[in-house]
Amino acid sequence: MPRASATSRVLATVLFTDIVGSTDLAAKLGDQGWDEIRGRHNAIVRGLLRRFHGREIDTAGDGFFATFDQPANGVRCAAEIVRAVGAIGLEVRAGLHFGECEFRRNTVTGIAVHIGARVAALAGPGEVLVTGTLREVISGAGLWFRDRGVQALKGVPEHWPVFALDFGRAPVDVATLVQAAPEGGGRPAPTRRLPRWLLPVAAALVAMVVALVALVRLGDRGASRRTTTPRSALVAVPAGSAVQVHGESGKVLTKPRLAQPGPMAAGAGGLWMLFGATDVFNGFHLALLDPATGATKKAFGEHYFSLAIAGRSVWVVQGRGEIESGSGRPFVEQIDPSTFHVVRREALPRSDGSARMAASGDDLWVVTYQGELAHFNGLTGERLGDVLHLGLTADDVAASEGAAWVLDKQRGRVVRIDGATSAVSTVDLSGAPTKIAAGQDGAWVIDNLANTATLIDPSGTRVLSTVGVGGEPTDIAVGLDAVWVADAGTHALYRIDPITHEVRPFNVRGPVHYLALDEQAGTIWLSAQECPPGRCL
Repeated sequence: MPRASATSRVLATVLFTDIVGSTDLAAKLGDQGWDEIRGRHNAIVRGLLRRFHGREIDTAGDGFFATFDQPANGVRCAAEIVRAVGAIGLEVRAGLHFGECEFRRNTVTGIAVHIGARVAALAGPGEVLVTGTLREVISGAGLWFRDRGVQALKGVPEHWPVFALDFGRAPVDVATLVQAAPEGGGRPAPTRRLPRWLLPVAAALVAMVVALVALVRLGDRGASRRTTTPRSALVAVPAGSAVQVHGESGKVLTKPRLAQPGPMAAGAGGLWMLFGATDVFNGFHLALLDPATGATKKAFGEHYFSLAIAGRSVWVVQGRGEIESGSGRPFVEQIDPSTFHVVRREALPRSDGSARMAASGDDLWVVTYQGELAHFNGLTGERLGDVLHLGLTADDVAASEGAAWVLDKQRGRVVRIDGATSAVSTVDLSGAPTKIAAGQDGAWVIDNLANTATLIDPSGTRVLSTVGVGGEPTDIAVGLDAVWVADAGTHALYRIDPITHEVRPFNVRGPVHYLALDEQAGTIWLSAQECPPGRCL
């Protein structure tokens, strides 16, 4: 959004919301009650504006005026506002338009602003209206609308096509509904009649439950292959266990028996798993599993902290005794999967021992906690170029074709590093980002406080979308034509459609901490550590 002091005219989406029947409700509740319910309303709206990357422009009495860079984010935000404030007994109306606006310091003006306000005034309780202009702009965003006809807008020339968001077909953000519900023991929300939008939403939720019980077919193996999500009733991942689920049949294929299963990587002769960690400081052992039986082929080593498959080799970050002795110098080890021998070992820059690695094809990226990034050829084992000093705290790393993505949780920042030029681009995020995964569409980041997954564009310069997932997202993976999020809080696996960003939850009956995708076999591996909160590696 423009924030310069000079006037600038840009295309933007404007959103207006208003509480329905606020005067009568204020009289009924009294000053204290009205201030309390309005405060909860404002907190919900501001939280959703942050989630969907909107900018609050003004709060006039009982409503909000906000703008969005991404038109679809504006519509999704309006829908979630209607749903979330409904959970505290309020009804709101919302209207949106897309057009040229004039930004001057903290004000936004222009005919587009007037059109948005007039469209909002046409909306009924629990309704989101958009202009035909906005509907055309977001035609491929996976949102559906009902025709409300051509309308005359007071003070605006000409007549305007207006459309109402179809809540019955719009994706439901279950996390928002849960978070917005009144907490137990607090003052009860005022009694209100059931909002009209709850009927189609309830139907959608019922359909979701039915889908969780049945085997959901997510596609076939035509020109665009998609995977089938497993049946929720078949997948149980108790703490301290792991399972492999076949993407097409929905069956649990294997249940490896290793103590404290941890991070995994598929390829190079099977499934490689770190296991046996007692806390975040001592690291794991390493095992090779037979995917067909779940049997352990080989288990060896200790003090491993991260794992990846690059080229035809297995790569690990190994701490050995150097970390315990205080020298703080971890190593990158290349392991021959046929002999289990370490064929190359290279020291990383001095660190507290915490380092992460990620691979894409033959490219391997390793980053220390202090932000020292090294690039390796996964086939030859050679380091490519000099170690880069990123000047940040590196909590996680992901790899896409030709690039590495580093997450700095403390600063809420994602840095993309180009593998060919070492050029760096940066995106700042709000909240508490915790894990990152990358693919051809960009990088996805989960936030375990806001319970969201955020997509960053492939160039690493801006946020494209944010969706709500779960209650405590713990890991994320991109592959099998979807984005997958493990959630230890709701004991669920979430599938995000990479095109529509629709979220589907599947009950896995266990606190899943780690995900791995086997693209060749079309399977999903899930593992759950048995550890105190905050002590899982």
